[in-house]
Amino acid sequence: MQSLAGLAATLDAVPFLTWCNLSNLDAALHGGLLDLIEVNLMCVGGGPTLDYADAAAFLAAFEPMIEQARRRMLQ
Repeated sequence: MQSLAGLAATLDAVPFLTWCNLSNLDAALHGGLLDLIEVNLMCVGGGPTLDYADAAAFLAAFEPMIEQARRRMLQ
């Protein structure tokens, strides 16, 4: 994928649970996660390290943040 259009075309392939996790984390961060995603989206296609196979791969980049937040919530 070389563009935002490529990511947009594959949004339906993103698991629903991923959307739920991202939504919950964004709410906990008072919109901060959406701001971070927006910045990352502006960089898509800006070079080989800023390209993603599809929307699921793009959003998977946020999984470590989700897992860290979940661990903190469980403590």
